Amino acid sequence: MRVGVWGSALTLACLLLTGCVTPQQEEVNNAVHATYKIARNLERDLGDTVEQLNTTTAELIARVDQTDQQTRQLQAVAEENQVKMDALQKKLDELARVLYDQYGLTVPSGYGSSRVNVTVPGSDADLVETTPTPGTTPAGAPPAGSTTTPPTTVGQPTTSGPLPGPVTDYYAANKAFVAEDYQKALELFENYLRLYPNTEYTPSAEYYRAHCLYLLERLEEAIDGFKRFRERHPSNSKVPVAMFNQAGAHKMLGQNEQAIDLWKQIVQHYPMSGAAERAKKRLEDEGQG
Repeated sequence: MRVGVWGSALTLACLLLTGCVTPQQEEVNNAVHATYKIARNLERDLGDTVEQLNTTTAELIARVDQTDQQTRQLQAVAEENQVKMDALQKKLDELARVLYDQYGLTVPSGYGSSRVNVTVPGSDADLVETTPTPGTTPAGAPPAGSTTTPPTTVGQPTTSGPLPGPVTDYYAANKAFVAEDYQKALELFENYLRLYPNTEYTPSAEYYRAHCLYLLERLEEAIDGFKRFRERHPSNSKVPVAMFNQAGAHKMLGQNEQAIDLWKQIVQHYPMSGAAERAKKRLEDEGQG
């Protein structure tokens, strides 16, 4: 019995020392080795695929971000052009009414003074009223000396009057701003923001409140207003203009470093905006071009 045990032990030791294996063990070893190779190949192949997917995803995200930024910049350029066109139209309307008055002609009904540019929902374009020239007869008004009262229809809004609700208050504030009565415009925009803190015109009202403060040379308050506007509406098309005006306030306070930093940010992040061109000029004037 003892001889059998020792024999088995010696046989096992021989196998371990000499590496001798049975056919069954050889099959197991081959299967393990083949499985290991398959796992290594899968790891290598899948690793390359995952890396390629990660790279492709990062590139797509970068392109989407770039496209989004370009879209915002194009929107800012379009809005600036719209403002310029509105200002030009205002001058043309005033000139036309002067000419009509000078030659004793009647201003066509519905021309100029009754035209109101209404903001399209979702847009930040401003409401602009064409101010009648003093001494002329507004469109749709009765002749001088007439006592005739224009007929009205109950329940039907008039086309020449202001629109109801928050649009009316924004229209009044914007009218004061266009008339360069910045103190009155400031009060009206602040009142608008108290009454309507969350409408489609709220971002523009916040911007013009800060702009009024800037034009009234209440510079510290203007800087805070522009900062608050940018924090609350980072994707708004007026952001580069707000940054430019904020930089101007810093400059007027002698805070040159803050102004230069903002101008550089405008050029870097909003290169297609009108504010970027003005910022480049300011940087050149400061020797930073």
